[in-house]
Amino acid sequence: KLAPKLSQQQKAQKPKSPLQNCLWLHIVIFAVSGRQPDIKGDKAMLKFSEDHEWAKLDDDSCSVGISPHAVEQLGDIVFVELPEIGTKVDKGDAVAVFESVKAASDIYSPAAGEITEVNSALLDDLTSITPESAMENWLFKLKINDASDLETLMDEGAYNALIG
Repeated sequence: KLAPKLSQQQKAQKPKSPLQNCLWLHIVIFAVSGRQPDIKGDKAMLKFSEDHEWAKLDDDSCSVGISPHAVEQLGDIVFVELPEIGTKVDKGDAVAVFESVKAASDIYSPAAGEITEVNSALLDDLTSITPESAMENWLFKLKINDASDLETLMDEGAYNALIG
């Protein structure tokens, strides 16, 4: 059977190669499912501390932030102090500070290593730090010395049980 004839507009919108078809299919699947594509596969690992920090390990780098629960407990954030790039830290060191209308809270390093990046954009708009955005608002990135430092942290299920 012959394929139906396409209009000029349909021809212009039609993908030109199998790769474009595959890419288009992935975009549609993720758009419909609401999931974000995991471009890096299983390399990324998310863990939580009892102090309500989260750590996302990706190879030998770790992004660190605070959990939605912690942001909710703190309330309106009025001041954030981030570490300096190049600072060497040990596991458990206080490396950042959050102050809110309710309390001040130290943010601890989940592993030993060196601060490689800070999210200074957070300092420009403290109102962007909300429970809804907490998992996207990393505070600093750390090149870790030993991934086994993260073994004492909890997975998401254990953390959710902790905060009840």
